Amino acid sequence: KGIPATGKFIKVTAMMFLRFDDGKVVDIWEDFDEYGLRMQLSGS
Repeated sequence: KGIPATGKFIKVTAMMFLRFDDGKVVDIWEDFDEYGLRMQLSGS
């Protein structure tokens, strides 16, 4: 199961938001382009 390795590189756009309180990270939100990743993995 899965996708055979090809040794090729992929590029994924992502973003991360951090919320600080008293100089410490208290929350993290992140998101990435899952559609773009899947398109690259499928060879489309």
